[in-house]
Amino acid sequence: MPGALSYLIEKVEGLEKTAQSLLNRQEESCSPHWMDVDELCDYIFSI
Repeated sequence: MPGALSYLIEKVEGLEKTAQSLLNRQEESCSPHWMDVDELCDYIFSI
């Protein structure tokens, strides 16, 4: 029984880490990217 409990705890901790990394990645991709002057010029002249 203790082995099964520690196995489940490890699995839950792994799921928590995976969920947190996915959440962090989603938050990063949702934040706006501000362009500096050079990036903006490249963008405007590439249209």
